[in-house]
Amino acid sequence: MKKILLLHSSSELYGSDKSFLTICTFLNKTKYKLYVVLPTIGPLYYKIKDLDNIDVFIHQIAVLRRKNFTIKGIYRFFIEYLNANKFLKKFIKDKNIDLVYLNSIVLIFASIITRKSKVKNILHVREIISNKIENRVLSYFANKNTDYVIANSQSTGSSLLIKNSKLRVIYNSIEEQESTENEKSQFIVGMASRINRWKGQNLFVDASKIVIDKYPDIKFLIAGDSYQDEEYIKNDLIKYIDQKKLSNNVKCIGNITNINSFYNKISIFVLPSIKPEPFGLVVLEAMEHKIPVIATNHGGPTEIIADGVNGFLVDFNECNEMAERIIELYEDKKKLLEIGNKGFLHKRETFSISNMINSIEQVLDETLKF
Repeated sequence: MKKILLLHSSSELYGSDKSFLTICTFLNKTKYKLYVVLPTIGPLYYKIKDLDNIDVFIHQIAVLRRKNFTIKGIYRFFIEYLNANKFLKKFIKDKNIDLVYLNSIVLIFASIITRKSKVKNILHVREIISNKIENRVLSYFANKNTDYVIANSQSTGSSLLIKNSKLRVIYNSIEEQESTENEKSQFIVGMASRINRWKGQNLFVDASKIVIDKYPDIKFLIAGDSYQDEEYIKNDLIKYIDQKKLSNNVKCIGNITNINSFYNKISIFVLPSIKPEPFGLVVLEAMEHKIPVIATNHGGPTEIIADGVNGFLVDFNECNEMAERIIELYEDKKKLLEIGNKGFLHKRETFSISNMINSIEQVLDETLKF
């Protein structure tokens, strides 16, 4: 049995966290012995801890964040890297690890440590790096220090400067849910993501203003929170909603502990990212609940949604088209149901757990040379 160490950069339950949880849940435990290291105790930690045949540890592993790009941040990151170096080298040796799996490009510097420990590693990239200099630097380290790079979409893969020989594209997936045909008591439009400038919460609010001016009974929910130390972004968003005089219709509801209850409330899901979304796991979540999806027309969602067939792709530069699609679905309940059902069937047929896990295990085995 091969021993695999899986590293992840957070203990929350956003898109990359959920995909990591899916991998930990469904990898073949009779074939691989799994060890997981997370930076903190959080919701993801407890989910993984409840799984059978997997050991979970807590240790900070030099996560590269934008806040590191200051004198103080560089110093703090350097100290974290030294601590991670000492911890990982000892862990790899003590547990006799055969392969290290890195679940985000923000863990790229851990690949240097594994290389020094003469252990193979796989980097799973779930980010699109738009800054050209950052992209070159991170791609250089990935080419130099990893055995294979998995991208979560064609959009993510093509954005990197990775050698074709080591790049693999594997789409994310989610577990199937029991069908719930809830009759919605209210018409609610929802979005769920990290509260971040590029996630498009302001664009979502701008579209809601147009819709509410025509249909004042429609409600809008924004689920999710900001990173620690970036709470000002959420505060700015709340102020923006107040300035638009929309606080009665548009609500920020924070992190959702039961995501299914959120989807059971809403009639339309919107992914309004103003920069390309690497994949968009929430698109699959909404489709699994037969909820029609409206997403901005770039990045991973363009590989999931056929515009006008099983969802809608709209302009990411301004809000009018997004508002038009919301109004169109509100006014045409037959189309609302049709788009939701087609999205559900497309998700079930194309983005299955078995396809995702089988593809990842193929990369693991190729790296380990079973």
